[in-house]
Amino acid sequence: QKSFDFAFENQPFTIEAVVSVQAGGGGTLIDMRNIYQNYSEISANYANLVIVNPMDMRWSNGSVFHSVAYNFTPGIEYTVAITRDSSNKLRFFVNGQKIFETTDTTNIIGSRYLHVGVTRLQNGNTERGFKGTIRDLRITKGTAKYSSDYIITYQT
Repeated sequence: QKSFDFAFENQPFTIEAVVSVQAGGGGTLIDMRNIYQNYSEISANYANLVIVNPMDMRWSNGSVFHSVAYNFTPGIEYTVAITRDSSNKLRFFVNGQKIFETTDTTNIIGSRYLHVGVTRLQNGNTERGFKGTIRDLRITKGTAKYSSDYIITYQT
C-alpha cells in the first residue's frame, strides 16, 4: 500500500511487532520506499527495520545506519519495537527491554510503499523477505510510545 501516512519526516514514531525468526532466517521486517520495483535509491529516500538472526537488529535509511547485537533464538517469539521521540532519540526494544539508544535526525520524506516481511525486487533481482512469522504489527506516527523499559500488554 502506498500512502503519505508512512512519511515520518523528522517526527516521532513507533514501529512494533511480535516476531519469530526461523533458523538461518531473519531479513527485512518493515520496508518503506518511494519506488515499488527499484530499490537503488539515494540517501534519505527510504527507511527499514531489519532483524538478522542471530546477530542483530538494524534501522537504516540510506544515510544513517544503526545496529545493535541481539541473539534472536529461532522459533521463539519476541516483541520488538523501535521508537524515535521529539528530541530525536532512537531506541530499540526487545520484549519490553531497551537494548539500544542513539540520536537519529533523519527526515524520512515522501510517500511510501509499505512492505511488511515480503520478498521484493531490488534492481530487477529478487531480494529475500523476512524468514519467520510476524503478528501484531503496529506503526504509530507522531508518538514515541516507549522511552524506557515497559510491560508488554498487547501480546497474546
